[in-house]
Amino acid sequence: MLVILLLLISISLIYAKPAQSSWVGLTTQELIQKSDVILIGDVIGPVGVGKGNPQGIDNYWMTYWKIKVHYYLKSNQESIDFLVVTPGAENTWSKTSLDFRLDQWGKSVILFLRERDGIFEPLSPQGIMNLDRTDYLRKTNESVDGKLILKEFQLRSENNSELERFILADSSVAISKNVPSKQQVPIQRSNLPIILGLVVFMALVLGAIPFISKRFARK
Repeated sequence: MLVILLLLISISLIYAKPAQSSWVGLTTQELIQKSDVILIGDVIGPVGVGKGNPQGIDNYWMTYWKIKVHYYLKSNQESIDFLVVTPGAENTWSKTSLDFRLDQWGKSVILFLRERDGIFEPLSPQGIMNLDRTDYLRKTNESVDGKLILKEFQLRSENNSELERFILADSSVAISKNVPSKQQVPIQRSNLPIILGLVVFMALVLGAIPFISKRFARK
């Protein structure tokens, strides 16, 4: 019973979630105004984890995601590869109610991002919207503008009229270029696997003590 109790306490401490406030709702207009970068791209996948202050949480684990950018709707960026972070990371013991993953919304997305100390993060889960690729193929001499984007991508959002107006009115649509990205992923590893290993080792040792004691007592 002692071993089981110890394991339960250890696991509960590891996966305990600190109390956090919930996300504040944002309108489409607020997402557009507050964003430093708005892009359309494909989520390639997580490429690393690190510690920082995503959403203002100090010394907290975050996940880096690689995005293959098709268009920049609001930005001075141009690289086809772009890194975005989300709060929280797999295999770590720091969890909050604000954690989310970028791949929860599908592959093709429009992202509303803000910059914090050189790191770009969604304004909130609302800053990640699904897109569906159509079968439309851009013509060689076709102008790159909002009309083209709405031919190539279909918005899934139910209330998307305001976003459509923004895309159609945007005269600064930029195609991503195959140029080196200036962003880098810091190589950091979580110590959670080590801690779990120690907990298991301690449990095995504590569980073996009664049997060893009985054996020596018989002698």
